[in-house]
Amino acid sequence: MAAPPRPRTPASFALLFAAALAPVVVPAPGAAQGTGRGTASGGVASGDSARITAIADALWARIMATDPATRLRTGASVRTLPVPSVAQAEENAAVGRRILAQLDSAGAQPVGSEAWSLAAVTRARAAELAAEGDGYWFHNPVSPYGNGFGAVHGILSAHRVAAPADLDRYLDLAEQYAGVVDAVHAYLRGQERHGYRMPKPEVAAALTLLRQFRAEPARSPVAVAEARLRGVRAQDSAAVARFERRLADEVTERVNPAFDRLIGWLEGPYLAAAPATVGLAQYPGGEAQYRRLVRASLTIDRTPEQVHALGLREIARITAELDSIRGTLGRGGAFATREAFHRYLRTAPRFVPSSPDVVRDKMLGHLATLRPRLGEQFAVVPRAPYDVRRLDPALEAGMTYGYYRQPSATDSTGVYFFNGGQLEQKTTVWFEGLAYHEILPGHHYHLALVQELLATKHPLRRNYASTAYTEGWAEYAAALAESMGGYRDPYDRYGRRIMELYSAARLVLDTGLNLLGWSHERALAYLRANSVISDAEVASEVLRYCCDIPGQALGYRMGMLTFQELRARAERALGPRFDPKAFHQVILGDGPLPFFALEQRVDAWLAQQGAR
Repeated sequence: MAAPPRPRTPASFALLFAAALAPVVVPAPGAAQGTGRGTASGGVASGDSARITAIADALWARIMATDPATRLRTGASVRTLPVPSVAQAEENAAVGRRILAQLDSAGAQPVGSEAWSLAAVTRARAAELAAEGDGYWFHNPVSPYGNGFGAVHGILSAHRVAAPADLDRYLDLAEQYAGVVDAVHAYLRGQERHGYRMPKPEVAAALTLLRQFRAEPARSPVAVAEARLRGVRAQDSAAVARFERRLADEVTERVNPAFDRLIGWLEGPYLAAAPATVGLAQYPGGEAQYRRLVRASLTIDRTPEQVHALGLREIARITAELDSIRGTLGRGGAFATREAFHRYLRTAPRFVPSSPDVVRDKMLGHLATLRPRLGEQFAVVPRAPYDVRRLDPALEAGMTYGYYRQPSATDSTGVYFFNGGQLEQKTTVWFEGLAYHEILPGHHYHLALVQELLATKHPLRRNYASTAYTEGWAEYAAALAESMGGYRDPYDRYGRRIMELYSAARLVLDTGLNLLGWSHERALAYLRANSVISDAEVASEVLRYCCDIPGQALGYRMGMLTFQELRARAERALGPRFDPKAFHQVILGDGPLPFFALEQRVDAWLAQQGAR
């Protein structure tokens, strides 16, 4: 999973609180504003290169003016902390609809040309904006995964503090923080008026998160660590002392009282009125919103019902493979039943990491073994280095695993931040698969390579991502590693299948919770039965699906299956001429695309190969 955090007007809620997870909305087939599936001439509506570039420029200017996550990621300064704004959401939706109409009125370009690729990405990002108005009240600003404070904290932590003048600019930002808290409070009250309250289990998780942010000045999210201040202190120690006093006063007098008001309201009248039931379908307009989110997560047209049925089939298939592997390991005792074996994997000392260093060393060891064999599958390897580091402990209580952060203007290393808390409840049996998913040939390989290959492309192309492409690639890559010599230990191979079972269970759980009426208790029991994660992790994950970021987790398995379907299509068409390096260059070498466009790109490549 990947996560980021916008001088100008207040930011829209969707861009603030879902910047890293922002969905790409796929227009329904035959929609008036275009399906993205091509025109009569065979290409996504795009027009001549100059016109497409002008349309993309206008959209990029809008994003840079309203999205601090993008500004931060591209190295641009951020002078104003973003706050939710229904007016900006509606304005963004109007801009998105206008750009979609402009794309529809343009002519067609050959599939695979740069103008075609830029048009496909522009369409996807414009559709994302166009959906903001309808989806505005369905965000969760205080959830562990979907909250917007992480974006704000990212802005603060990335702010340059190298000279005394930087201190005043930092204070300008810090003095806006209490306003962000109050704006979140106002948004939650607005949600109430629209018939939306978080379920009781999610309120408890939100309170845990907010109580961590409500801290004494030295531990406050707006505090600046001494390591960042050391250089300025050497230049002007008196200025740093004044800065620290003003920052402490801001926390004591404004930030913490704002958190106190929000926390007091949430644990009092809000919690008392919160529903016990979970899932989007219980809210006014919730079913329609969830169907939009499913299309958004997948970037191809699949209904939640189709996804649910596929998930059940995948569970049955993977379970049979797990039973087969377990049978080769032993027959009696801990190996007699799946439940007993999973209990063994969770508790046996050989599988329980003793320290965060053990986690890091184990993952880096797997990567060092696989890295020399990347050339078997890929023609190009990214230059950027990678690392594995522990997540900020303050975030570990609410985040089951962690996230990958790609190289940036401020740090050229791609890093997987893992959850190093409660290690006694974790198992190393799937650390090999996790290493491949997060670093090589998964997230780091893909995202660092995109930065290098697309360095001269339009910024919309360089900054496009979808859950299905990004997470689907990482899952595809983790499975691909088996053909590259990974998972030689049958326990690690079992761990990889457990990861697959887990991602398949997400298809069942996410759709069951948000559309098919599953209860919170049923979902908890189902995930326990189809994973080896702890009860605490089960609780965190189920809330993620039904309350934090519904629909997002579908992209992992569905994206992987789509990549595998495209590969199978190429293998059937090319037979012995199939070259995995050439295929991977086709699906990666032009950068991320929505799947409705990537399918066209693969088909055009296959037609080209056939002609030769």
